[in-house]
Formats: sequence, C-alpha cells, structure tokens
Amino acid sequence: MGKYSTFNFVKGQWESLSFEPQDLSEKVIIVTGSNVGTCFNPSKSSLPSAHSVSRHPPPPTKKKKFLTGIGYDTAKALARMNPTKLILACRNVGKAKKAVDEIKTVTGFQDIEPWDLDLASFASVRAFAKRFDESGLQLHVLLNNAAVASPPDFRTDDGFETTLQVNHLSTMLLTLLLLPAIRRTTASLTWAPRIILLTSEVHYWADLPERTAPNILTTLNNSTAWDTANRYRVTKLFNVLFVQELARRLARSPLLGDRSIVVSSVNPGLTNTNIGVGSLSFIVKKLLFGRSAERSAITSVYVATAPEVAKLTPYGRYYSNCMAEEAADLTLGVEGEELAGRLWRESLEVIEVTDAEVKL
Repeated sequence: MGKYSTFNFVKGQWESLSFEPQDLSEKVIIVTGSNVGTCFNPSKSSLPSAHSVSRHPPPPTKKKKFLTGIGYDTAKALARMNPTKLILACRNVGKAKKAVDEIKTVTGFQDIEPWDLDLASFASVRAFAKRFDESGLQLHVLLNNAAVASPPDFRTDDGFETTLQVNHLSTMLLTLLLLPAIRRTTASLTWAPRIILLTSEVHYWADLPERTAPNILTTLNNSTAWDTANRYRVTKLFNVLFVQELARRLARSPLLGDRSIVVSSVNPGLTNTNIGVGSLSFIVKKLLFGRSAERSAITSVYVATAPEVAKLTPYGRYYSNCMAEEAADLTLGVEGEELAGRLWRESLEVIEVTDAEVKL
C-alpha cells in the first residue's frame, strides 16, 4: 500500500486497537518526549469564531496545563508492566518530574526517572548517551517518541532547522550512540531488544524534490522555499527510511546479536495533542478525527512489547494500528534502498559518526 488515501486515513482513525500486557521485569526502557503537555481542546482552539472577529474580544483565558501526550501515555502503559527501570528523556526536566510523579501515583510503579535530553542540541544527545553508557545498564527498549513541527526561523545552536535536527538528525544520533547498550541485551534468549521511531501517516504525502540535489540535507537546511507542514512530513519520511536502513545494516552485521534487534517505525495516528495547533487545517482535522493520546499510544506499546513483533522478519517494518503496513512509495524497491542509503551517509557526516564507530 505505497499510497495512502483519505479513506484509509479516516478508516484507520476509528480502528479498534489493543495490546496484551506483558511482564517487563528485568527490562530497561527509555521513552523520549514523555513529559507534561497541553492537550488540544477544540472548544479553546484558534478556530475563527464570533469572538475572534469582534472589535472587543473576551480577555484571554489561561491555558490549562495537565498531563498528556503520546510519550506520557506510552510511559504510563509501560510502567504498568513493571520494568526494572523506566527513563523519561525530556528537554524540560521540570515537566518530566511532574509526569514521573503522576505516573508513580496512577500506576504504583516507582522505578521511573526523568533524564535531561534536548534533541535540539547534539551536545545534549551525546551527554545523555554518555550518562547511560556509564550507568552500565542494559537497554531493552528505546522508544524515540519526541518530535516537533517548528517554524522555519527556528534554528538550533548547531546551525540546523529545528524540525530537521530534532525529528531526524538527533534522533538518529541518539539511536546510534545507544547501540552499545542495546547490544548488551542481545545475549538474552527470551527477549529481542527493540528500537522504535514514531513516524506518521503524513510521510505518505511528503514531497522531496531535494532528492535530485547533490546533497539532500544541505539543500533542505538552506532552502528558502519553506513549507512547515511538508518539512514535518519529510522528517517523518526520514524516520521510516532510517529505520529501514538501520534494519538492513543490522541484518548483515558481523555481530550475530545485531540480527535479533527489532527496529520498527510506528504511526500513532492523528492525535489531540498540542503539536501542529498553529495550522488551521490541522486544527480542523484534529477536531473531526483526532484520537486521544492514550489511544494513540497503543501501537507504540504494542510494538515495544508484543512477542509476535519479534517474529515478523525482516525487521524495519512500518506499523500502523498495531499492524505492519507498506510504507510510502519513496521508501520501496531499489530506489527506496538507494534513497535510504544516501540519507544514512549524509546524516552520518552531519552528526559526525562513522560506520566503523557503530560497527555497521
């Protein structure tokens, strides 16, 4: 199903979803982007209204903050399965601490910690990976949940457009730097370690004319023809391509344990969270079709824990509504492999990592 229609999207939003709780004792899990958020509230959205066009609009109401978000609800569901340790990797540690306290209260699970991770900074990613490596912990599940959809003038101190760095470059860097910890778990005969990246069904609609340029990433980063929505779609396409390429490289790795590492991309579906609420069309879609964050977390939890996911080879699959689906046309066949390989090489140059370093 290399193409994705509006019918597929609407039908998928109402699919019945579930997962079977697993015993995660002796498992260590990292979930990125799992802190306090602001839930999208259609009644208080920026949709035009009689008040918004009045000469005397009502005074602004204070936005209510409470615990929400796919990462938060994913972490909460995993906590109920009693892992050895659950780490919430977040940019805002204060909000992450609130999420930790709430999860402890709601689930009774206590072995949960907030760790500082700012994906808009390569230095922060490296510091996080160094801290984890020095802890000596194994890593059984890495769930890359964090993502942004930033305006074009939002640039990181590393010189990259924020959406591109957070959603793709830093997520790739984090994953590769944590591979040694993931490899420490491959000796287990009862658990296949898992790497998961949250993508989106919008990757089907990504437009990537930059693939004809000498360097895709440089062209994207320096582009003056900006479309925030398409840039987000492109980064979600990059998530799928990275997962596919990483899975291929692990499958042919000389390290036999690498072949047991399950790498997947996950589409949570359109969700009522605060990402993308600056777009009127996005607000309307959320109003009509948006899922709760709790429901959108189900596929992530399923792919992170279900035994049958480890049995479905080859790895590198795209999951939507708890089922493996065919990803976008741009990811398929020989051309898809070539694009994924090229993106891999260009990205390694940017994040300053070599194939030899990660043994791939």
